[in-house]
Amino acid sequence: MVSVEPANNDPRPTLSPLGGLLHAPSSDGDAQADERDTVAFIRQVLCSTSAPSDTLAQGEPSNGNIKPVEKLLPPLTSNNQIDTQLYAIVAIILKQVVQSWYTKFTSDPSFVAEIVDIIAHCTRGLEERMRDLDYATFLLDEVSAVVDDHIKALQLVREASNKGGVNNLEQTRALFHTLRTHNALSPEPSDDAKVALQQENETVWAQLLVGAILPLVLPPEDMSNPCLNALVSEILSELIVRNAILGRVSEPWLLWEAVTKAIHAVKPKERAASLDCPPPTSRLELAGLVPSPAKRDEEVSALLIPASITLWLSTMLASMWQIATLTWTVTSAIRSAILAASSTPPSHRVATPESWQTGCGSTDLSVFPIRRPVASLKVWSCLGRLLSFHAHMPWLSGLLALLQWLLTHGLGTIGCTDSTPDKIASGFIHTKLLNPRLLPPLLQAIRDAAFPGNSFAPARQPPSPEQTMEIKHACAVAIVGALPEKVRTCYFATQDVELMHKDVEVTLDLFADGYINKHLIVAIIELLVLRLFPELARMEEGR
Repeated sequence: MVSVEPANNDPRPTLSPLGGLLHAPSSDGDAQADERDTVAFIRQVLCSTSAPSDTLAQGEPSNGNIKPVEKLLPPLTSNNQIDTQLYAIVAIILKQVVQSWYTKFTSDPSFVAEIVDIIAHCTRGLEERMRDLDYATFLLDEVSAVVDDHIKALQLVREASNKGGVNNLEQTRALFHTLRTHNALSPEPSDDAKVALQQENETVWAQLLVGAILPLVLPPEDMSNPCLNALVSEILSELIVRNAILGRVSEPWLLWEAVTKAIHAVKPKERAASLDCPPPTSRLELAGLVPSPAKRDEEVSALLIPASITLWLSTMLASMWQIATLTWTVTSAIRSAILAASSTPPSHRVATPESWQTGCGSTDLSVFPIRRPVASLKVWSCLGRLLSFHAHMPWLSGLLALLQWLLTHGLGTIGCTDSTPDKIASGFIHTKLLNPRLLPPLLQAIRDAAFPGNSFAPARQPPSPEQTMEIKHACAVAIVGALPEKVRTCYFATQDVELMHKDVEVTLDLFADGYINKHLIVAIIELLVLRLFPELARMEEGR
């Protein structure tokens, strides 16, 4: 988490609202009303132990004397906007999971308050550890390496299946599980008995994972209450890890729908079809009383022929002015980037060219990786494998590999760690891609999708195989449509849009099986846990 300057008298900083980035309300009034309803819902569920004057019914206007939520509840993080979204998610879970049965035995609200305190201790402990995590290295190097290895193993399995003449789902799962064996996903679900056993192992893994983390983030006094610890562990392991992450995120149709919605959200609106159609011909034009627009343009062009030289000169001057303006803008941007990079302090842990080769392949997962130059991050090889550059554009793949080698190992190593180009690229990644201000609207978008109307969304019926194929095809259409025409024609080496769709669908098939997707999700979760809690790896090695 990245803190900013505190506002007002609250010791926790507040970030500027950027809800329009990921969640664009219809108007400011609707956004404020939604925020008021969310805060009122949080008060109703989590602040029941407060004085009546501090609580507010949902939809009731505030009179100015109501204490803010952050004054009534323990802070979850160092950011008020993130806390509001997390409070709402916690309130929804506690209302549906805890209060639905707890209120049948007693009306004492202190039980909910104690659960909130334990959750607050967990989130603050996680935030404290996340401050030491290098997000750029973790996401663009380590996670990218995990994804790259996953795709490489899956492609190897499919090639072996095709050569063997037998290509079915059971064999693909068995071969892939042999290459990427994990106890939580054993055995491969080929029949009902194995499905039940695999789900049981998955549940045990989630419970062991949460059980190992809680003692590291909770104070000793919280660990003395076994009832609360068991309830919090059940919520985190069953609802969050197993059902939400492993259960929903691994579904291929859900991933494809998410990609489609993301593309439609960021894609600029296309012009209406009516703008492309020629204007209708009026009755006067049909009767010959008024010349048509085309005829008028011809008459005007005939009058302007003597002035063609003047028009050419004015066009050239305008073009030269645009080129000069663009050159000045680019030069100023490069100058500002170089000045900003020169003032950036160097990294404390710098990778040497020898360590770039081992990087993520180190077996000691308890040691934080040293920062590698941006040019040598694993994200580039991962994108190249995912986009199949070696098959579609081998010349570009070779050219980019040569450029990467020149930057990191060539004369002057101008792309090494803490060089000016590396600082510029690293600054862009941290300010644009990993901006902490994107987190509150992201949490709000996740909450709106998972809990519409501040309640559990009704269980969605899994789509049929035909509907799944339609979802995949819609995702391929969205991806191809988002590419500029010249780029997609050069990349796919064809102008047939249907062939482009089929090519993209082949890439989407890499994530077409939920069981195989779980291997990737489990690997990423364990990598994140080992980076946040390196003592777990040392404890495992000491056994």
